[in-house]
Amino acid sequence: MGLVKLLVFLALLSVSTATRTISKSSSLTHASSDFNYVCNAEKFASYGLEMSMYAFCNKSLPYNVRVRDLVDSMTVEEKVQQLGNKAKGVPRLGLPPYQWWSEALHGVSNVGPGTFFNETIPGATSFPTVILSAASFNESLWKRLGQAVSTEARAMYNLGMAGLTFWSPNINVVRDPRWGRALETPGEDPFVVGRYAVNYVRGLQDVEGHENARDLNSRPLKVSACCKHYAAYDVDNWLGVDRYHFDARSVSTEARAMYNLGMAGLTFWSPNINVIRDPRWGRAQETPGEDPFVTGRYAVNFVRGLQDVEGHEHSDDLNSKLLKVSSCCKHFVAYDIENWQGVDRFHFDARVTTQDKLETFQPPFEMCVKEGDVSGVMCSYNSVNGIPSCADRNLLNTVRSKWSFHGYVTSDCDSVQVMHMGHKFLNDTEEDAVAQFSDILLKLYFVGMDLDCGDYMSNFTVSAIVKGKVREDDVDQSLTNLYIVLMRLGFFDGNPIYESLGKDDVCTKEHIELAADAARQGIVLLKNKNTLPLSPNKYKNLAVVGPHANATKAMIGNYAGIPCRFVSPLDALSKDANVSYAMGCGDVHCPNDTFIRQAVEAAKNADATIIFAGLDLSVEAEGLDRMDLLLPGNQSLLINEIVSAVTNPVILVIMSGSGVDISFAKFNPKINSIIWAGYPGEEGGAAIADVIFGRYNPGGRLPMTWYQADYAHKLPMTSMQMRPVEELGYPGRTYKFFNGTTVYPFGYGLSYTQFNITLVKKHRYILCQLNPLQHCQKMKIKPGHFEPPCAAVQVDDLSSCNLEEIEFTIELKNMGERDGSYTVIVYAAPPDYAGLPSKQVVAFRRVFVQAGESMTIEFKLDPIKSLNVVTDRAYVVLPSGEHNIMIGDGDGDGDGDGDGDGAVKFPVDVGFYY
Repeated sequence: MGLVKLLVFLALLSVSTATRTISKSSSLTHASSDFNYVCNAEKFASYGLEMSMYAFCNKSLPYNVRVRDLVDSMTVEEKVQQLGNKAKGVPRLGLPPYQWWSEALHGVSNVGPGTFFNETIPGATSFPTVILSAASFNESLWKRLGQAVSTEARAMYNLGMAGLTFWSPNINVVRDPRWGRALETPGEDPFVVGRYAVNYVRGLQDVEGHENARDLNSRPLKVSACCKHYAAYDVDNWLGVDRYHFDARSVSTEARAMYNLGMAGLTFWSPNINVIRDPRWGRAQETPGEDPFVTGRYAVNFVRGLQDVEGHEHSDDLNSKLLKVSSCCKHFVAYDIENWQGVDRFHFDARVTTQDKLETFQPPFEMCVKEGDVSGVMCSYNSVNGIPSCADRNLLNTVRSKWSFHGYVTSDCDSVQVMHMGHKFLNDTEEDAVAQFSDILLKLYFVGMDLDCGDYMSNFTVSAIVKGKVREDDVDQSLTNLYIVLMRLGFFDGNPIYESLGKDDVCTKEHIELAADAARQGIVLLKNKNTLPLSPNKYKNLAVVGPHANATKAMIGNYAGIPCRFVSPLDALSKDANVSYAMGCGDVHCPNDTFIRQAVEAAKNADATIIFAGLDLSVEAEGLDRMDLLLPGNQSLLINEIVSAVTNPVILVIMSGSGVDISFAKFNPKINSIIWAGYPGEEGGAAIADVIFGRYNPGGRLPMTWYQADYAHKLPMTSMQMRPVEELGYPGRTYKFFNGTTVYPFGYGLSYTQFNITLVKKHRYILCQLNPLQHCQKMKIKPGHFEPPCAAVQVDDLSSCNLEEIEFTIELKNMGERDGSYTVIVYAAPPDYAGLPSKQVVAFRRVFVQAGESMTIEFKLDPIKSLNVVTDRAYVVLPSGEHNIMIGDGDGDGDGDGDGDGAVKFPVDVGFYY
């Protein structure tokens, strides 16, 4: 009988995996009768089997019970073969293979092996890179992006062309402007990065109606997101220092559609929520910027958009909450070096103070887990204080236990091998390396890495178990974490909500318009001397020049798949005017002046000239950090030659994933307007044209600081310290600590109209009576300043205070003649103790106000969350004294003089007494 069952299940497997093994050249179609989930009663019955015999297919049982039965049914050898990103399945149990690695950073991508395109679905919607979407400061947009991506992924999965676990977003804070991946992230502020992460993860994962399920182990997922790269990752390759050795719902819609077509999985390793610490980071484009809070809010919304299943958004049990697709926040933690001056990400040891970890690098991931309910987290290549992040028990225990994470932890690809061969962290033999690695990661319940993106664990864990160095129970726990996510995705039971998604749900008109809208909302107007918007009646003949004037692939940036289409700037502008095109430079490196004369001649004969300059993936990318903050090659020469030769308006458009020192253009009176367009996605040209000709009033804000060029010479990328050290000439990092002059500050952006903010109502006092068990903490006092009797109290000791919320109301008035959007950014500036940030984002809201109209906006801040700071002894405290709440743009033209649109502030006094 056992042999009969085995043969039957082998036959069942051959049917069940049919839609997963179709060649890329095959013509794929979807029908409801196709087998696309494991526990199909009809298929079991067709082979004379009762599905009820197999508890892992009993839908009446909780997911954890079913998964336990599945895992217990496997042999040790079978278990170990499921620990790699290419899980091999168990044929005798009817369990098909599964590819965990799919990417969906800003659209379903074929970068990972879990997704591919063919004639059925030749491409998916390519939205703007994250750094530009983050510039919108629009949480609802971030969630809609996640929803669209997950829908397309689900459709592709149904066609066998994608998975359901997506390794995105990248939420590493932009610490250094040279980071080559800065364009992947939401910016430099941990709050902003955190809010991006929250929203993007929610957009990817949330299943409508199940968004608030309490049991995270059963909460359904649309797709699975994965916040990456935890921790302290923001160097790729800078002067030889590489990353290996360094010691939203619309997305989910496309993902689901592709899953239905068998062209994608359901696990997507996005978003990237590393904060931009350094502007040189090659992957800055992937993240939401330099602010941890904004990055976290992006993560929450994008992940919710990816994962949430309608009607299940508020499920209590996260272990049973349904998922649309699975999102994965990456790269945990302090990852932001690719390859800089011989130091690469595989060998880099990020020396990070606990203060900086708590204040800058970890908050986006905490928000992604606690508010986004992300179902995956990716640990990063780099070491943190001597320990590879994927082998750091304290770091991963923070995720599992302190943040109550319900999901799986994956390594970045080949991280386990890097630990052995790169960091030399593990023992010499491969078996001993796996044993030591497992001792560190798999010993405690809910602590450890579950999935190896690679085959190291699969190859050597059996030997380690046989030798008694690894416990089989620890492997079982990892498999439990993995298969509960697949249960929530419907991999075992199917998901009727999304089974109808197919090729018609990818590259829809709605998604293409969303791509254009996201680009429009993110575009930042940096300079405008009454030139923009252009009137097509007045400016009928345009010179369109520069290396990005006819950009296509450059617009979609890093981790992009094949887009639905491209609308280049040249194509879009040609619809509004007669265009004379000259490239000016052969590419962004512009090594000579061969093409400059042609561009100058075109500009001389035009009513206005639009110059498209900037960077691309040959300058900043994964594995490639920037060496400086200037425009490459002769691009500046091209711009200056044109400006010197013409008298008509000149408009400069910069495409980049991080800041560029364009001071020469900012202060040149003959350059009338400057626009930053990031990498604006497949519809980027149309979005730029809409802004230039006034069909859209720009309202984007910079999610990262633009530094002057000498910043890159004042501090190495490998220095992780956030705070300035004046005696060493170390200027500090991000707007919170930088003490120098910027080209353009964080949060900067202009509009075609003017806004004014008036404070209508404010809250002035926060008082707390302490009990004898609550202790005051000392703060570093500046010379000549008075130390109060109780300088601060740890936030963990304030639960009994029942502090009132800080409530305030503003009136925002559009003073101009054009309708427009305005981003209200709220900062909190702490009392004047030594070593604290100058200010930090605590709230933001993008609103639309018609010309001449006013809007009343109410804010409520939790004083413990919004006013806390981290001391140099790594205590999270609420300091006493005068805090200042600052609302609005304090610097209207970016020159540092604070002449913004009606910026207001008010004090909030915090006091403690016994």
